[in-house]
Amino acid sequence: MEAIKSQETPAQEKDQKRKKIPAKPSPVTSAAPIPATQYKKINVQWHHRPENQDIFYKQAGPPQTIEVDPSTVYSVQDIITKCVKVFKNNFTAQYFERGEIKLGKKNFEIVENFGTGGFWQYYKVARNLAHRPPPLYLYTYLEKPVNTSSKPSQIISKENCSWQCNDLPNCKSLFKTPLKSIVNIDAPKSGLKKDSSLFKFPSQRKRPLDSEKFTEENQKNMKIDEKIKEFKMEIIVPISQVPIDSLKFTDILLGKGAFGEVKKAFWGMSEVTIKTIDTQQVRPKDIIKELVILRQVVHTNIVNLMGYSTGDYEFHIIMEFIDGYTLRDLIFKSTTKSKFPLNESDKLQLAHQIFLGISFLHEFPNPVIHRDIKPANIMITKNKLVKICDLGVSSIKKMCTQLMTAKGHINCAGTPMYMAPEIYLYHQEATTFSDKWSLGCTIVELFSERHVWHTNNYSTCNLTELLKLKKEPNLSSIPAVLRDNIKSCFSYDRPSDRPTAEQFVRVFRNSNVELQCH
Repeated sequence: MEAIKSQETPAQEKDQKRKKIPAKPSPVTSAAPIPATQYKKINVQWHHRPENQDIFYKQAGPPQTIEVDPSTVYSVQDIITKCVKVFKNNFTAQYFERGEIKLGKKNFEIVENFGTGGFWQYYKVARNLAHRPPPLYLYTYLEKPVNTSSKPSQIISKENCSWQCNDLPNCKSLFKTPLKSIVNIDAPKSGLKKDSSLFKFPSQRKRPLDSEKFTEENQKNMKIDEKIKEFKMEIIVPISQVPIDSLKFTDILLGKGAFGEVKKAFWGMSEVTIKTIDTQQVRPKDIIKELVILRQVVHTNIVNLMGYSTGDYEFHIIMEFIDGYTLRDLIFKSTTKSKFPLNESDKLQLAHQIFLGISFLHEFPNPVIHRDIKPANIMITKNKLVKICDLGVSSIKKMCTQLMTAKGHINCAGTPMYMAPEIYLYHQEATTFSDKWSLGCTIVELFSERHVWHTNNYSTCNLTELLKLKKEPNLSSIPAVLRDNIKSCFSYDRPSDRPTAEQFVRVFRNSNVELQCH
């Protein structure tokens, strides 16, 4: 009977199992960490102005990045703290501990608060204006004087291994690219909160305030600005600044590169080509100085520069619109070749026009260096008229790459396949001689309709080997009248032996080739 009583029914066994299941643990009150994928990354650029100076120095190297949580409400001070954290180390500590720290915009306008919408509404508006994620700008400057008894050249203290703030101009490894701004050094802190009078460019004030202290460097910068103004007034054909509202951009993309896009647009009722450059890495003033010189370059075989326009974080270069094809498409694109075939006579005519345009650039008193001669930068109209384009944009690219590369290393603007060995291998400055090398590469591709260097999938490793071995391209397709001079274009040891474009023009004129007038 006891054995029978100890037996349990299936229902009772199920109840017993349910009783044995442990209770669920109470939920943890602490919040789980936010996944890294939910953070937003924002670039930050740092500019510093030393004591008794009117120049801001941009930190060398690429911008730093801060991580922000979209679900968090940030104040200006919160963002400043995050920005300081990514820049502050043993060498930069005194810049933040002894000076004032402000958050601002690119035009030196100080941001005291983000408004009613907070940081994320402020950033959203800035992004819409710039059409891309805009960076934040951290400004530091000295209000209180520090010990100046030490010599300027003594920049490192062995005790704490920190930089002296007053020695900033001599510290080229940490800062570069000075940004000129006449500054009221004696201005009180309250003046900074009301407006941005503490950060102003020379062009914004005709005369300095009496309370300002000017050094010899300040006076020198003012003289340079005056000379630039006089230089602009002497130019017969000035460059025009076009209001951005006068331009109508289309969706027709003509080209795209690392530094911007090329689109078809309308200026009034006229078709134009607009090259848009990101100004986060190069100042508009530097671009304008380059364009002012290039505005004088007026030639039948060179695309005409018409003007420029500026927007938020963008600079627009306005050029004439060319209705035609690039030489690259005529050489390598089968669909274009079938529509617009070229025989040897046509190629000779095109080569002659290319030589005329490059010769015109190099014959200036201060030769204009193209820096990126290649088939993709040569347009051919339907009447077989050559138009050399991207003139000057390559030099602006050079400014950008110098700002974006690491300390002490200079990256060269241009296309590797068409670069002279002294630039590609040894990072030397571009010259007319390097242009001649690129010109030779272009002419080889024009007549052979093949790439000048045969590499595996355009491998730069193979290109490096070819150039180190001092290889020459195949010149069998080059007409006899040009072959010897084209071969000289690929002189490795003596770049000065490369023939000029003018020499090629003379070869044409002394030959039996019938030249057409355009």
